[in-house]
Amino acid sequence: MTQVQNLTPTTAWSPLEKAAFRLFFLYFLLQIVPINWKFYHSLFTLHWPLDLSEIVQLSRYLPRFQAQESFLDWLILALGAATGSILWGAWDKRRPEYHQEYYWLKALVRYRLALGIMAYGFLKVFHLQMPAPTLSELNTNYGDFLPWKIYWLTTGLASASYETVIGLIELGAGLLLLYRRTATFGAAIAAAFLLNVIAVNLFYEVGDLVYSAFLLTLALFLLVQDVPRVVNLLLLERPTAANKVRVTISAGWFKLLQLAVKSVTVFSLAILGYLALQENAQKQESQSGALSAEAGCYQVREFKLNGKLLPFSQTDSVRWHDVVIEKWPTLSINRGPGHSAVTPITKTGTQVPAEAAGNGGRQYFKLKVDSLRQTLTMLPLHQDQKIEQWELRYRKPSAATLVLSGRNERQDSLYVVLDKVEKDYLLYKGRRKPVTL
Repeated sequence: MTQVQNLTPTTAWSPLEKAAFRLFFLYFLLQIVPINWKFYHSLFTLHWPLDLSEIVQLSRYLPRFQAQESFLDWLILALGAATGSILWGAWDKRRPEYHQEYYWLKALVRYRLALGIMAYGFLKVFHLQMPAPTLSELNTNYGDFLPWKIYWLTTGLASASYETVIGLIELGAGLLLLYRRTATFGAAIAAAFLLNVIAVNLFYEVGDLVYSAFLLTLALFLLVQDVPRVVNLLLLERPTAANKVRVTISAGWFKLLQLAVKSVTVFSLAILGYLALQENAQKQESQSGALSAEAGCYQVREFKLNGKLLPFSQTDSVRWHDVVIEKWPTLSINRGPGHSAVTPITKTGTQVPAEAAGNGGRQYFKLKVDSLRQTLTMLPLHQDQKIEQWELRYRKPSAATLVLSGRNERQDSLYVVLDKVEKDYLLYKGRRKPVTL
């Protein structure tokens, strides 16, 4: 019977191995440890109660030297790390190996990767990253969506359970990464998952390619030492020594430090999970706004601007074509193909409401409703939308009719008669149920 002896590596490293380690050590240190003062400003000025989008934004920190995330930032950091590694090598010529430093670097990378993928795992489990289509989106032409929004909507509705599963995979991989003995399995799962994420980011133009590629480099770095062992054991069927490099420090302060780091990590993840659960609950509760009873799609029967009646026309970009009122305080307007509704937003973020992002077919407004006075204020949902604001009165002559009248900030007068359209959507019918339209 063949016996495999587990050996703790004690041999000296080659000059190339030492040079490569110094380079990667400094590079990942610059990537992971926040060096931008704005990060700490955001951290210590978090709004209370805590906002999930702010926490997620902090969890996806990357050093940035450009207006937006770019692989050029990696090159700048690599040049800085290369300079530092040359100076380090000149100062530390006689060091035979860096086993302990490598151990600590892997621990840092493990925790950073776990935080990165688990933050988005919580978003997927509670359907916050890719929510189901809104009523406005269901009434938007397919060609008016950006590619990434089509993927988001498809996953959010047609494959909601799939979104939950991939979120659980991220959470599971993150939990495995938190423990040294299971870190290799967690890194392998994370690497396989992140390859798919990168493909989605690349081919659907999501806009998070740089960050997902960064997480993949962390996963591959954790695997690089174990891949030869796996190949040797499973493919070549040869005896393989396990990795037994460990750092044991008996000092009491170190045990307290270990406990503190693990406690802060678990506490941060618990906050993420709680905020995701709370935001999901708030999303459900938001469907009881002042106009929630009037939610639906409306055709514009009559439209008067400054007292002038505008007849329906497919090419008219001034007249409203249809209006959608959501169950929450949002209203959207379709003004036809001749009108560019929103700025070309490429991805969702903390400043861009998800329902308006990636949609070029509609104008979105947030509503402030006074049900006693029967007035509503229509404000742009996003600050980049250069569209008018309306102060309107509303009334219901019948159960299926809504009349709006009032003025905008330029004192243009408006009178609109809306007829509610009862409509079924095939997406909600499903192929396994009888379809009757």
